[in-house]
Amino acid sequence: MNQKLEKIILALKAKNALPKKMEFTSVGPYTFANVYDELNSPFISDSVACGFDLDPATALLKSLSEFIEGKAFKQGFKRAISSCLTERSHGFAAYPKCELLYEQQAQMNARNEAVERLVWSNWWDDESIAFSKKDLSQIKLNLNEKAFCAEIQKSYSVEKIIAVYPHFEKTRSENLIIFVGYLNNGGVISGGACGEDENKTIDRALSELFRHGLAVKRMRENSLVPETFYEKRLWYFSTLDGQNLVDSRLSKTGFNKIKLPSGKFSEEIPHSLSDLFYVHRYLFDNQPEFMGGRLERFCI
Repeated sequence: MNQKLEKIILALKAKNALPKKMEFTSVGPYTFANVYDELNSPFISDSVACGFDLDPATALLKSLSEFIEGKAFKQGFKRAISSCLTERSHGFAAYPKCELLYEQQAQMNARNEAVERLVWSNWWDDESIAFSKKDLSQIKLNLNEKAFCAEIQKSYSVEKIIAVYPHFEKTRSENLIIFVGYLNNGGVISGGACGEDENKTIDRALSELFRHGLAVKRMRENSLVPETFYEKRLWYFSTLDGQNLVDSRLSKTGFNKIKLPSGKFSEEIPHSLSDLFYVHRYLFDNQPEFMGGRLERFCI
């Protein structure tokens, strides 16, 4: 454990704010760090904060940051902070203050998440929006990413993985990548991310693809009915009906680019652990629902 992480853990423990559970899972060269107080689902739980990295300590630091995001969102909502009065915490980012440029990093991460959710939603909902599509072999993956993709395909019976890049008018160098994994017996899973660093963005998108594959596998093996909206949407797209809907959208290439609207909120969110983590929220004007809307929206 590095010194920065050790200091953060000790500080959180002193404030009685350390997550009750911290778990590590190795998948190929990567580590998943999951932290939570309690589980609200046996399949995929939004009460679990997940960090993913080649370095286990960095994975844990990422998961703790996500854990703090959730606390800051709930506290902001309770205090009726305007930028926190939303159903979900999209466009939130926390960054430990022990790191260099923590404020700029949190602001960039928050905006990238808002871009991801806005562009993905608009691309799915509007068939006139153009996109590029690549097979996995056409993407510049490093050796670790290739090994991780092989693990996803083996563990979850994924026949093939493609990458979708919706077209939007960029104001920076960010890219949105949506991985779509085709299951051998029909159905698809997804994982997406937006960022400026190509390989970091690919890593984050692949980690989401893995988590969704794991959730679908758990649902199928346990033959249990999904309960939350998140689970129901995951389950729908893991069926042949869901795959057909995705294939239908991918057959319509479109010709328009999404234009990013003006920002509505871009501000620091004060919270009980502000001395340790900087938290930022970014939302666009008319930010669309991502997880909401009809079940048959491939936004997940």
